Amino acid sequence: MYITSLHIKGFRNLKPEIFAPSKGCNVILGHNAQGKTNLLEAIYYCAFGKSHRQKTDEGLISFDSQFASLKCYYLRDELHHNINVQLNHGQKKIAVDGSAIKKRSELIGKLPVIMFCPEDLNIVKGSPGERRKYMDRGLSQLYPRYFESLSKYYAALKNRNADLKTGGKSLEAWNEQLSKYGTVINKFRQKYIEDICAKAAGIHRYMVIKEKISLALNIDTRLLEEQSYIRALEQSREKDLKLGITTIGPHKDDVEITIMGKEAKLFGSQGQQRTIALSMKLAELKYIEAHIGESPVLLLDDVMSELDKARQSRLMSQIDGIQSFITTTHMELAHTGDIYTMRKGSIT
Repeated sequence: MYITSLHIKGFRNLKPEIFAPSKGCNVILGHNAQGKTNLLEAIYYCAFGKSHRQKTDEGLISFDSQFASLKCYYLRDELHHNINVQLNHGQKKIAVDGSAIKKRSELIGKLPVIMFCPEDLNIVKGSPGERRKYMDRGLSQLYPRYFESLSKYYAALKNRNADLKTGGKSLEAWNEQLSKYGTVINKFRQKYIEDICAKAAGIHRYMVIKEKISLALNIDTRLLEEQSYIRALEQSREKDLKLGITTIGPHKDDVEITIMGKEAKLFGSQGQQRTIALSMKLAELKYIEAHIGESPVLLLDDVMSELDKARQSRLMSQIDGIQSFITTTHMELAHTGDIYTMRKGSIT
């Protein structure tokens, strides 16, 4: 799987371009604030229908344009496909292979993309929500049922929390909804982390000799079956009514990450935390690759500057043969592949 061309118009500071990357490694070289990350964001937007940097589309249209347009052409399963995005100040239209989509679930997974950026350090050192997002992105690209269950779970959670604040007259109905979709989410996450743990541990051992990492999903086992899930919600009723929120469920899940037997969030150095997060992202890539038979597109934003030469070399060997886009401010010896220069939003 690889992108054959990306047509850009009016997106961020990027100049109107038809960018035709290579099937392998694409190095995007340039000083800061030239548009390197914006290019990766454009690819990410085509895959997910949203930015990886902000919740809204505000600011994505360049100040001198009335609209933004992204057209991504790619090859998957030896067939040509395309994704067309149109943004027009509050309005968004997305089409896949010429057919308009009505919801993001119809888009996610069409063009699998894995992205690693400096903020992904929070997968290790940040809040549990960051680790839940890590699981959700990987699973949603593979399993429409997971993404649908996730959407419906959070809709039911919002309604149950609102009901709790007004006396909890309809809790039974919301309990049924949460148990129905929550069990699906938990079962997917449980299996996912088991698989990802083995892959991430192997990659990390290769990247950093002698250091061992482990991942474990902290989950309430009562929430793996619908009836026991409902009983658990009933048991937490008084506490939930007092606090006005639902205190158990997948929205409380966390992944425990350890390095050499110690909690990485507390005891890992920033360099160790970054390498763990990168290993987890590469494990996500390998997981998707194993399930669809092709490698997803890899986006690496300003990663090389944080790695020594040995780790750069090991990283490059891990992604050999995968279409990747790597941004950097200066050339490193480990970089291989086609090199593009980004200057004031223009790609050369």
